[in-house]
Amino acid sequence: MVITFFNPDCEHCQHEATRLAKSMDKLKKIDFIWATYAASFEEINAFAKKYHLDNLPNVHFVKDVNYSIPSFYHLEMTPTWQPITKKDNLSRLLRPVPALRS
Repeated sequence: MVITFFNPDCEHCQHEATRLAKSMDKLKKIDFIWATYAASFEEINAFAKKYHLDNLPNVHFVKDVNYSIPSFYHLEMTPTWQPITKKDNLSRLLRPVPALRS
């Protein structure tokens, strides 16, 4: 699993989203979680749809309501990619984005 800490307004994040969507055929076995804290659920949904990530079964968007990911991993910029192992439990830190899948 890979967590991408992002902001929908970030040009670098937008570029990475485009690259990910184009490379998804090679990355089907990896789960991607895109996490943000500042964006609204509407902004997150719009980002996912714009970059064609909204209907991919291995791409998930969450809102980090407590700014836990940047604090825990000492992140300094967006986008930041963080590999996560099976033993890491992030469910208490993240809130799934409602209505992303239509």
